[in-house]
This record gives sequence, C-alpha cells and structure tokens, in this order.
Amino acid sequence: MKKNSTDLQESSVMQEKKQIVLSISLLVSGRKETRKCLDSLKPFMEQLACELILVDTGCDKDTRAIIEEYTDQIIPFTWCADFSKARNVGLEHAVGEWFLYLDDDEWFGDVSEIIDFFKSGEYKDYCSACYIQRNYSNYEGTSYMDANVSRMIKLEKETRFVSSIHEYLAPYKAPVKLFDTYVNHYGYIFASNKARFEHSKRNVELLIDMMKKEPMQFRWDTQMLQEYMGIGEYDKVIEVAQKAISKYHKIKQKDSNKCRELGTFYGYLAEAYDRKYDYVREKECLESAFQEKDLTKLAQAYLYKCAVMMHYQQENYEKCTRAFEKYMQIYKKIGTDKDAIYQQGGMLVGDAFQKRIYEDMLLHGMMASVKIGREDLLEEYFHQLGWKDVMMLLHPDFMPIVITHMAETEFRVSYIQMAKTMSERVNNIGGVIPVLQKIERDYRNCNDSEQNKIESENDSISLSKEKTKKQFERIVRIFSEVNHNHWYITYLKILYARHQGKEEEILPLYDKLFLHVFDIFNLDIEIWKIAEEHELEMEPFFLRIDFDIWRNGICQWIQYGSEEDFDYKEKQVRKWKKTENIRYDFLFMKVKEGYLRHFKKETEDFLSLEEKIFDFAHKEIEFYKNYYKEEVFKECQEMLPQECRIAVRLLEVEEERLKGDDKQVVEKMKQLLNCYPPLNETIKWYIEKFSGFIKEKDKRTLEARSELSELMDALKWRAELYFKEEKYIEAKTILEELIKYASEDKEIKELLKKTNQKFQ
Repeated sequence: MKKNSTDLQESSVMQEKKQIVLSISLLVSGRKETRKCLDSLKPFMEQLACELILVDTGCDKDTRAIIEEYTDQIIPFTWCADFSKARNVGLEHAVGEWFLYLDDDEWFGDVSEIIDFFKSGEYKDYCSACYIQRNYSNYEGTSYMDANVSRMIKLEKETRFVSSIHEYLAPYKAPVKLFDTYVNHYGYIFASNKARFEHSKRNVELLIDMMKKEPMQFRWDTQMLQEYMGIGEYDKVIEVAQKAISKYHKIKQKDSNKCRELGTFYGYLAEAYDRKYDYVREKECLESAFQEKDLTKLAQAYLYKCAVMMHYQQENYEKCTRAFEKYMQIYKKIGTDKDAIYQQGGMLVGDAFQKRIYEDMLLHGMMASVKIGREDLLEEYFHQLGWKDVMMLLHPDFMPIVITHMAETEFRVSYIQMAKTMSERVNNIGGVIPVLQKIERDYRNCNDSEQNKIESENDSISLSKEKTKKQFERIVRIFSEVNHNHWYITYLKILYARHQGKEEEILPLYDKLFLHVFDIFNLDIEIWKIAEEHELEMEPFFLRIDFDIWRNGICQWIQYGSEEDFDYKEKQVRKWKKTENIRYDFLFMKVKEGYLRHFKKETEDFLSLEEKIFDFAHKEIEFYKNYYKEEVFKECQEMLPQECRIAVRLLEVEEERLKGDDKQVVEKMKQLLNCYPPLNETIKWYIEKFSGFIKEKDKRTLEARSELSELMDALKWRAELYFKEEKYIEAKTILEELIKYASEDKEIKELLKKTNQKFQ
C-alpha cells in the first residue's frame, strides 16, 4: 500500500526523533533566573542532536513569552504539590537516548565536558551521570558548597521520577560518569529567616508524608535532617537522627546505601550537639560513631572533622591534633578520588573533603598543632592551603598564631617562605601587619616602661626584656625577606639593614619607602629616629610628595597622633628643613591644632592650655593671610576654611580676655561650640575651667575686700584715736590715705574735715 504524504511526514519526524541523543527537561515556574538558565542550554542545542522540553507549572505571561523563544515543546501542568508527577510529564515526552534535567533557577557555566561526552561516543559506556550543583551561601559567589547531583540517565522503558519531594530518577544504574561541570544555584539564599522557615515548613510536611509511605527508606530521614538543620531546629535534628540510628540497627540485612546513611545520621547528630554547645553529648556521639563497623571511610573523615572543631573550641589541642591527623590520613587515601567519594558519600558526609571544609581542617589542625609545639604539621600542611585562591577564607586567628609561633621559636629558613606566602597573597597583608606591629609594640613597651628604666636586679624583668627583644628580632629577620611595598615591610628591611651594618642599603630603602607611603607622619617613630641616627637628608623626600597628599597625611596625623609625637617630629622637620615651602608652614600650623586636640585633661594647666588656644589662632591667621585678602577676613569669613574661621573668633575671645571681661569670654567661647567639631572637647574643657577660674578669682576678690575693709576699719579707729590725742598730723596722714580708697565714706570725710580745721 502506497503511503500518503502525511504518513511520510510523520515517519520523517519519528526518524528524526530517534536520532536525538539528549533530551533536556525542566520545570518552569517564573523565576528571575529562567532566561539565564535557558541561555546556558544553547550550546547543547547547537552542538548536539538535542531536544528541550519545558513543563509550565504556572508561568505568568512574561515568562511564557520568554520560554517560547527557546522551544515549541512546552507542556502545561497544573501544580499539585508533587514534584515527581510534574517531572514525569516532561520525561514521558522525551525521546532522546539520554535524559538530563535541572531547575529553572540553575544555569550551567562551561558545558564542553558534557558535550564531548556525547560527541566522542563515551556516553555509550555509561548508564548514568552526575554533574555538580554549586550551592552559594552569598550573592557575591565567594562562599559555596558543591554537591554531586544524579540528574543524567540513559533512558529505559521503566525510567521514572519517584517521590513527591526531593524527587529522583529510578532505576539509577551503574556505571556512573562523574562530571566536573557544574550549575550555579543561589536557591538556598533566602531574603529573610521567615522565608527560609516557610520553605522548610513546606518541605517538612511533604517529607512527613513520604516517611509514612516508606518508613524503611532512609532517604527521607536524611532529607528531614537537612531541613531541620537548615532552620536551626537542633532538638528536632537530634530526635530524628537518634531514631534513624536506632532504626538502622534494627534492620539486619544492610546494603551499601544504608552504610552511607549511617554516617549521615551521626554527622547530623554531632553537628546538632555542636550548635547547642553541648560538647559532652557531642563527645559521646562521636565515641559511639567510631565504634560502628559500617561507617564508610568518608563518613569517618567527616566525623573526625567534627572532632577537630569540638576539641579546638574546648582548647583541647592535643586531641584536636590527633583527630586532624586521622582526618588527613583518610584524605591522603581517598580525598582526591572522585569515584570513591561518590560511592561512599551521602548527604552531609559527602562534604567531608569539600574545599571549604578541607581548608578549614588544615587551618584548625595547624593552629592546634602549633599550640602544642608540633612544628612538623605546620611544615607539612602550610603550603597545601589554597593561598592563590582569593576566595579562600582564613580563620582570623591563623596568622596571629603562626606569626607569633615564628617569633617564639628558633629561626627556620622555611619560615621565610611562609612569611612570603602569607604577605604576598592578594589583600592578605592587612592581616599580617597588625600581628607584626603587636610583637614590636610588646617589645617597645617592655623596654620603654618606667619600671625598666630603673636599674633593677629583678631577673624576671630582665628575662622579659630579652624574650621580647629576641621575638622582634626574629620577626625582623623573617619578614625583611618579604617582597611587598607596604611601608611596614620596608621599615623591617631598614631595621634589618641597620642590624646587619649594611649602611649602603638604608638610603635606597628610604627612597622606596617614600615612593609608596604618602602618610609619612603616621609612620612609626622608629623610622624617623633611624633617619636622625644616620643623619639622612630628608628634605628631598618631603619636597617630592604632592602637596595635597602631604596635607591629607598631616590632617590624619593630628587626628590620631600624640603630643610627644608632635613634639619630636616637628623638631626633626625643623632640623631637616633647608628651604622655605608651604609644606612646612602648613605642618607647623596644624601641629598647633594637634596640641589642642590631644591635650591631657589630667595634667594640663588651664593657663597653659589658654596660651595654646590663642597660639593656634594666631598661627592659623598668619598662615591663611598669605593666601586670602584682608577683605575676606573682615567681610566674607564664610569663604575661609572652617579652622580659620574659628581662629578669627578666638582672637575676639583673646581681646575680651585682655580687657578682663570674663562674662564675654565665656559667652563667646560657648558660641564657638560646633563651629569646628575637632576642637569641641577642648572648648568645653576651657569653658569649664575658665568658669572655675572666674569663681576662684571672685572668691579671692571678696576675701581681699573683706581684708581691706577690716584694715580700713582699724586705720579709721587709729585716726580717731590720734584725733582724740590731738595728734592731728598723724590723724591727717592716715585719713588722706584712706580717702583714696573710700572716697564716699562719710565718717572718714567728716573726720578729715575736723582734722583740717585744726590746722586753720
């Protein structure tokens, strides 16, 4: 019978479908990542005989318009809270030899590995495959955990999705191809804790239903543990894990999958106790786990990881180090064996050698070993950290512990490479320098304290001085080899050159220092002292600094400096100064301000501070009058810099002070509050002390007046007595003197009148 054109067309379509090597399917619900997800599938569609099947579980019009750009195979599905039913709709339409599925909030990066798998024909040697789901914990993409997901399978008649939640393909047969290809997934980042809770609540309800349907299926116990752990329900985690372990032991015949999941149960149990800071029960949990014969090596590694963290938190560094060594023994056997990890891994324990966890183990293991003097472990594992990976997260205590250890132990050449590695890592120098500076600060404080300036026979003081000196010398020796432009590293090089007597290296190092350091006044005072000691000519360095940089550095210096620092560095600059330059004028002016910012309330004398205040005002005006016309000071003061404006008004206060108008002094000073915030505390203190000064002066005035009144009364009495004794000359002498101070006193005036009449 002759076939008609319709039959031929259908036959052609069927033949084309039979040639499809890969069917890709996903559920689409309208997530913001949908287009990014579909775009990442284009290389498959362009380079392979491939079909794309989209299951619409409730898209809006905009999303529907987007997905229609990518395929004609769009299948509507009314959501019924059953993921397997939705997935199976897409699966039923698939005609490829292989089937791949993903979610619409995931997208592939480089898919060349999977494409080569099909192009080369390698796919014919496997029954299934896993790619990686990279689950990010922040939107910056700097923190994540990888998980192997079983989402590729050779299609067979019986292939189907199982489970209403956390659905999976079955049967899933070996051999399994493990890809390094990954999808990006930000779906576990929630906008709020409430959103996270609502998401888990939905999953928990579905999981409870699955546990009732399949009570002997350990898969649901592990999924439930994950949900409860995610929302911090640690008591629930403990309850589910304990029941799962008990259930496991009741089942006599155990297959390999059950062995994998036993480690997961203990892992979650240990983690839950750890989150509750219940280290006693966590220790008991781990002891019980290590007695289990069915634990995989990978599960043991994860539990040793838990032990490392538990012992470290309790500062039991001996046990922490032993657990770390056990962890590393397993890592050396299977840590880089993808097949072994896949075979032995289960939820949670499969993360035992994830990059983040592995590096965390290295960090804690080395920190603990250093604490107990196990130098060998530091030497062995230091360079196994991913120092070149900018996303590697260092424990905040790691560098302080390691660098302090370097300072406290005898010098080793290997320390130089460690120092270089730590310091030269991108953005890492900021964590190194404070540790080095603390070691130096301890050394300086120990040697400069008043107690140590006094000759003492106290051996402990002498030993302490010697100890801190050696520690700093070791740090100088080690970190002077580091290649970095940070000023402190250059400073250490200068110290080491001086220590080695290499005078010829000092000047070039200062040249390098001033090329990379703009804020020169905040440099350690030792740098200035070495320059003084070696009689270096510093003015050329000063003059090549851009004035704006010079100015900004000085402004920062006076904000954080000290009177002693101001005194010393101003003195040195005056000594090195050979020419006139605006830099110097600006510096000497701002130093006056620095004294006011950092005056010592406990020891500062009121009159001394007052002198500094008016000295500051005069210096400010003197400087700015070189650059502003006189009219600006009189008519447009708002055009002046803020510190200059307050200086003008301080001179007005000085005038009132000279006139003795104390009330005006206080009033005008109060008006200056908040005119220049950096001096607010100084002005407040001045007002307070000046008010006290006025009270004291008034008190003295009253006392003086009282004493004068008593003296005048006594003299008046004496004049009256002379008058009665007819000693008129003596009486007149006293009365004429008294009338100068009491011209309105009627008694004195009357007595003087009577006395004068006696001479007529």
